[in-house]
Amino acid sequence: MVAQEAQKDGLSVFSKWLQKQLVYRMDVEKEEDNIESNKKRREKGVVHNVTREPTPKCVICHGPNQVTSCKNWSETTIANR
Repeated sequence: MVAQEAQKDGLSVFSKWLQKQLVYRMDVEKEEDNIESNKKRREKGVVHNVTREPTPKCVICHGPNQVTSCKNWSETTIANR
């Protein structure tokens, strides 16, 4: 009976140790996967596309407005437009 209890204790200790090893290994694999995905991302080249609205520039007054909303538009001759 004492041998069976010792065997059960030994098995529970081994089981706990094995569970800790498994959790540790899973954490290590996650870290390795993260490192690999970061390497692949760097190798692939991450591109961040940023689009900006172009700033309109009036060809008549050279201001930051469109030609059609220019104050000088109606005053300019057709030849100068």
